[in-house]
Amino acid sequence: MTETNLLETAIDAARAGGERLMEGLRRPPEIHQKSARSNIVTWADQAAHETIVELLLGRHPDHAILGEEGCAGNPNGPYTWIVDPLDGTSNYARGMSPWGVSIAVRETGGPLLAGVILDPLRGEMYAIERGGGTTCRPSDTTDIGKTLIATGLQNDDPVAIHQHALRIEQMHLHCRGTRGIGCPSFALAYVAAGKLDGFVEKDATYAWDVAAALLLLEEAGGVATDFDGGSVNLGVGITNIVASNKQVHADLLDVVNLRRA
Repeated sequence: MTETNLLETAIDAARAGGERLMEGLRRPPEIHQKSARSNIVTWADQAAHETIVELLLGRHPDHAILGEEGCAGNPNGPYTWIVDPLDGTSNYARGMSPWGVSIAVRETGGPLLAGVILDPLRGEMYAIERGGGTTCRPSDTTDIGKTLIATGLQNDDPVAIHQHALRIEQMHLHCRGTRGIGCPSFALAYVAAGKLDGFVEKDATYAWDVAAALLLLEEAGGVATDFDGGSVNLGVGITNIVASNKQVHADLLDVVNLRRA
């Protein structure tokens, strides 16, 4: 199967999910809390998830799906789809942007092959396949003191909240400033497009939030690591991430790890 075929499926699935999200805007949001106070889910999250999964497994019944609203398919299949049917749920529920669908596909246990990020309300879409290149380019900022960094936290743990506050302080001391986008997929895409210089999240993000945008950033020429400088987790569990252009990445790692305190 070619990356192009996978990308076409990802685009079709994102658009189908996006239609359910638009439908959700015309009805009561039906907001429910998940396991944590800071984590909510709406009717639209689940409706878009069901539509996306039905399309993906309808075309590729032997594939696996790792999703925010549940896993499906064959966990030992050759490809794994990484799905967030509604990234930016709190923005969506409050009538703010950005929010959207994020879908990526990788060889199971292997590299990312294709991805799509779609905001159906604004008609903004980033679609990418490995080796296909992109017109997006990260910023050319070289001075950490001139960088604008997106960050956020969705976690009830007092220790995580305190550490986040320390990182915010350090970024305001050593960078130009921070922004809370509320949608990791688009925040990371904006780094790839040079609208932001960096994106940092710890103890809050999962593979489905960032997988598609990670491939976009890689193809654009940016860099993303975990807080130790290693590979970003694309499997189960928390996905800590520090992303930026290549010129400021080492300095940004120092800042967010509190090494310049």
